[in-house]
Amino acid sequence: MLRELGKYISYKFKQRILVVTIGLCMIPSILLFSLPLTIRLLYVIVLFSLGIVPIFSMVDLFVGSMKLLIQIKLYNRKHKLEKVFIPDVKQMAEKMGLKNYNKPINITDNPSIKSPFMNITSGVITLPSHFQKTFKLHKTEVIASLAHELGHVKIRRAFIKEVLLVSFVIIVISFLIEAINPIASIFAELAIMMLLFPYIFRRNEFRADIEGAKVASPEALIAVFESLKSTYRKDEGSDTHPPLQERINRLIRLLESNNATIIKENLSQNFN
Repeated sequence: MLRELGKYISYKFKQRILVVTIGLCMIPSILLFSLPLTIRLLYVIVLFSLGIVPIFSMVDLFVGSMKLLIQIKLYNRKHKLEKVFIPDVKQMAEKMGLKNYNKPINITDNPSIKSPFMNITSGVITLPSHFQKTFKLHKTEVIASLAHELGHVKIRRAFIKEVLLVSFVIIVISFLIEAINPIASIFAELAIMMLLFPYIFRRNEFRADIEGAKVASPEALIAVFESLKSTYRKDEGSDTHPPLQERINRLIRLLESNNATIIKENLSQNFN
């Protein structure tokens, strides 16, 4: 039921609800008890109604992730992964500064896996065997997708540090809110979590895009996102991934910046 409810709430609207929820939780409990009973009841109704959103977000994010992990584990027990060394991946890793990265790409027929992903603990990249055919991609576009995953390998330490830092910030803020309004502190904690974690998850994707585009063709990565965008009906993104159009726009700006730099260098050489 909660997952169905989430289909009708956009990411931006959900973030606004989370901010309002945190604001309501910041109202001191002493002040609330001094207000008339009708207003207190209205406050509780509104808070509980808005509190459904962070609860839904938590369920959708963590339960959905656990479900996918279980599906992958069960499938891998029956079907062995094909391990393939791709020279292009090794070359891109060296360009990124990942000199010791020499891991094979896991090729899987698992229908639950729709696109490539990187195991954050091992750094191994898994590629669905049907990925190229499903989205009608060229080889250079598949390589660009793998470059994006290598970008995750490069920045994973920074990402883990950010997750730990945000976790600490959430704990500190939760203690402060609990001192102000202990009744609503649980809603505040969930709202803050689902406000901050998606932010760093999405930023992590943007960073991986940029890192991948530096060693592969930005145009190819843009083409991949265009293919994905034409396949999916909605392009609002999720708690972990930003909208494809936003990712495309950032890559276009990077491409324009690179072209401007090349033109500037050529002009400088011509005048010298």
